[in-house]
Amino acid sequence: MRGLETIRADAPDDPVAATSLVVRERLGRGEKIMGFGHRCLQDPRTRGPPTCASCPRSWRRHPCDDTYYRMSREMEKVVFAEKGLYPNVDFYAASVYHYLGIPTDLFTPVFSVSRMPAGRPTSWSSTRTIG
Repeated sequence: MRGLETIRADAPDDPVAATSLVVRERLGRGEKIMGFGHRCLQDPRTRGPPTCASCPRSWRRHPCDDTYYRMSREMEKVVFAEKGLYPNVDFYAASVYHYLGIPTDLFTPVFSVSRMPAGRPTSWSSTRTIG
């Protein structure tokens, strides 16, 4: 999300087009793009698109500025064209969290907690209340 925020701040007139340029430049310098990877997972259905696919439907019901979503889609296209990498599921989760009003510093904890097994926190909680 921070990368998208920087691109948007540097190119407020057309951040989507700027996304393509910035990503190509970074890849050309050999830099990694956050939110992409795991070459062993080549099936795009197991990555970001399920999350991504729900975004436009949600935004039609609750209109808002979809610039970060469009920037994310552009970034996905460029990284796939250049490196053959699909986005990780948390790549689109960042845009969703942003539109939900969750502070960027809390993205990682929210993402992590949402994937914790239910038994572990419950077990810890019960030991804390018992004694």
